[in-house]
Amino acid sequence: MAQLILSSQTNIVINEKYEELKKRYKEESINADAANEILITLKEARKQSQQISPVNAERIVDFLDISIDDEIEKQKVRKEKLEEAEKNCQKPSVK
Repeated sequence: MAQLILSSQTNIVINEKYEELKKRYKEESINADAANEILITLKEARKQSQQISPVNAERIVDFLDISIDDEIEKQKVRKEKLEEAEKNCQKPSVK
């Protein structure tokens, strides 16, 4: 029963966030890259909501609480860390 309720709540939030995302994209307050990344996140959340387990339940609950702006910031930080890691991998080794 708890899985059904969590799945239902997740789908409601996903739909709300999707509508907000469309609105913000039309208003041009969010760029295409950020919108696509959020869309991927929404699709992943929908997939996880259909396969609720003790392992991913916490991630789903966290998703319910995060705003689109928070998600954009989170993705920006991830992208910066990835770029930094790529730079570190490209540095020649000193012998």
